[in-house]
Amino acid sequence: MLLEKVVLMKVSKCSFIMVSNPAKFEELKSAGFSTYMTEKQNGQDVFVFAKTPEIIEYLNSRFEKGDFFYTNKLHF
Repeated sequence: MLLEKVVLMKVSKCSFIMVSNPAKFEELKSAGFSTYMTEKQNGQDVFVFAKTPEIIEYLNSRFEKGDFFYTNKLHF
């Protein structure tokens, strides 16, 4: 699982939010968070969003902790 490979880091230093669940990705898109890119990690699509106060508020109020994770790196 992707979360096993994530190194814990201070959230304040992270610029991106990653979501690997396609249903959660669709929920974010439907809520208006349409600025994202797609990455492949371990053969799985991962959706990357810019970390903004609005998306943080949305995630904290509607998602479980394991539904998303923070990162400061993008993989091209």
